[in-house]
Amino acid sequence: MILRFLLSVPELPDMAQAVEDTLEQAEQLSAEEKVHVFASFVAEYGPKILTCLVVLILGSVAIRAITSIFSSALGRSKVDPTLHSFILGGVKVVLYIPLTITCVSLLGVPISPIIAAFGALGLALSLAVQDTLANVAGGISVLFSRPFSKGDMVEIGDKSGTVTELGLVYTKIRTFDNRYIYFPNGDVAKSTVVNLSALPTRRVAVTFIITQDNDLDFVKKVLYDVINSNDMSLKEPEPTVFVSGQTIGGLRLTCHVWADSAQWYLLERYLLEEVKKAFDQEGIRLR
Repeated sequence: MILRFLLSVPELPDMAQAVEDTLEQAEQLSAEEKVHVFASFVAEYGPKILTCLVVLILGSVAIRAITSIFSSALGRSKVDPTLHSFILGGVKVVLYIPLTITCVSLLGVPISPIIAAFGALGLALSLAVQDTLANVAGGISVLFSRPFSKGDMVEIGDKSGTVTELGLVYTKIRTFDNRYIYFPNGDVAKSTVVNLSALPTRRVAVTFIITQDNDLDFVKKVLYDVINSNDMSLKEPEPTVFVSGQTIGGLRLTCHVWADSAQWYLLERYLLEEVKKAFDQEGIRLR
């Protein structure tokens, strides 16, 4: 595909043929004629080559200075470190392209066919790696918007786990059953992302359905005793137990208890188990 694009540029086949013809003519020259041709070449192109080298060296020094300034600015900014090398690479490419074109033009080489060839090459490459480019664009979006960071517990679509790696192309999470899942960043940017550890505390909600013949006040007292019997339940905000609905022959009681984000899952499991044990011990029947 790339070769087809390059050959479609009208000037390139003509230039290739001209080079081939020149090489064939050079092979037929005598040693004295070759020296004369070389001397003529140096006289004609020597100043151009020297000028080109000077511009190339000065331009390279200037580009290093500019990228160094960008690197220092990025180090002081809040931009994710994962993006630093990508941004600096982009800056270098943007600066080296005009420098290269300038040097080539100083040598007297026609610029138009080269620009056309690079355009065709860029189009062919973009078509070949469009999915990867979409993931890179998604990665840049995620890194700039920062919906989560490394170490956060997240839900992406119907999957959940801890973020272990955040790159330009993929985001890697470790699930709670110790598996790694790699999400293309193009999909992450389009998905609903829930950050489970963005805030320091989370509310645990557990629900129990008891039969209508139970003493409601006594059941609530038992629930509060279980909630307050462990260190994972926070005192502020204050835990609440309330009737959240009725069923046929039963009452639905809901407990809202706050915990540190790192312990909410443990507290939920604790309440489910300990409330069942307390209900059995006090003769409270579940529906």
